[in-house]
Amino acid sequence: SYDKDAARQQAGVRVLRLARKADVGALLEQARLAALLVAPEFTASLRRAAEASGVPLDKPVIARRNTPHGAVLVSGTGRTRYDKEDFAALYDLGGDDVYANNAASSVPGAIPTAVIVDYAGDDAYESTAAFRQGCGDLGVGILVDLAGDDCYVGRRCGQAAGFMGVGILCDEAGDDTYRGQDFHQAV
Repeated sequence: SYDKDAARQQAGVRVLRLARKADVGALLEQARLAALLVAPEFTASLRRAAEASGVPLDKPVIARRNTPHGAVLVSGTGRTRYDKEDFAALYDLGGDDVYANNAASSVPGAIPTAVIVDYAGDDAYESTAAFRQGCGDLGVGILVDLAGDDCYVGRRCGQAAGFMGVGILCDEAGDDTYRGQDFHQAV
């Protein structure tokens, strides 16, 4: 460490010693299973199921399930702001959305694995909290944005950062902007 503060440096060494106890194999298996939730075959079938459900796709909520590991939501094509609730899985079918929640990031003690698939729209991912926007903080976070000109803004440890976890941010298309203050973009 290059930290000149001795107490902070000692705390950092203690964290590294604790990290050696993490079961990396289990964590990678958790990430492999989470990747199935964002696989193109699955997301395409989910879209087809939503279209066949008879629920108008412009409704804010197409389907919702609460689980012991967090809520799962399929959201419609309208403009939505996600800021009051964190989700374990969020599938947004379109619209110019704002993500100011956990944004596909694990939440220690509450949501061990989190995913977002945003199908379309010019979206804004905004956070002042650490470990947001596809981050793994003692868990797994996978954010997949399929289309649109998106803007990602965060302060610290965001945009696919990982801390004893796996963080992935995959933006497949668009003219996107990424901004972060410290430890951002696949740290």
